[in-house]
Amino acid sequence: MGIADDDSCRFCLNHEETRTHVFYDCDITNEFLKEVISSFAHTCSIVIPLDKKSFLFGIFPLKSNWVKNNIILLVKNYVYMSLMQSKKTKFENFKTYVRYIHNMEEGIIPVGKYTRVWLPITPFLI
Repeated sequence: MGIADDDSCRFCLNHEETRTHVFYDCDITNEFLKEVISSFAHTCSIVIPLDKKSFLFGIFPLKSNWVKNNIILLVKNYVYMSLMQSKKTKFENFKTYVRYIHNMEEGIIPVGKYTRVWLPITPFLI
C-alpha cells in the first residue's frame, strides 16, 4: 500500500500487505472490526454486516444504509491512518478519532445532514 522494503503486512507481519488483507483479512484488523461492530450493535442498535463484500464496497442500497456506510468509512480511514503511522488499531483510539471527526463536522455540515449522519451514533460517542 505504500513504498516499503518488505511486502509483509505492517499489522500482523505474516501476510502480503494488500488492500483486502489490510482492511479485512488481517487477523489484527479483523479483531478490531469485530470489537467496533459489536460496540455499535450494543450502544446504538446498529447492526453492520461483517462480510467482506459489504465491508470493502459498502452496503447496498446506499441511500437506506447511509449511517452504516459512514461507520464503515470511518473504520477504514482509521485503519489506513494507523497503518501509515505504524500504529496498531485500538478501540479507544478509534473512539477518540470518531469524536474528533464528529466535533469537526458539527460546525461545518448543514444541520439536516449532520443530524442524519451523527444522531444515530451519538450513544457510541459517550
